[in-house]
Amino acid sequence: MKEIQAQTYGSAQGIDYKKGEFILYFQALDFTDIAKQEGAAALQEKSSVLIGKGKGKV
Repeated sequence: MKEIQAQTYGSAQGIDYKKGEFILYFQALDFTDIAKQEGAAALQEKSSVLIGKGKGKV
């Protein structure tokens, strides 16, 4: 089993079509910083957010 700090979780994705191209969006959360803390302090820290975008023709 992998620990939470070693995981990246996909939280959102979107697909758009514009001018003959598909545009893909992806958002993921990385819990590396939060997993190292305990208690209320962990809730105050924000996790890292990864955002990606890709384009491609049909």
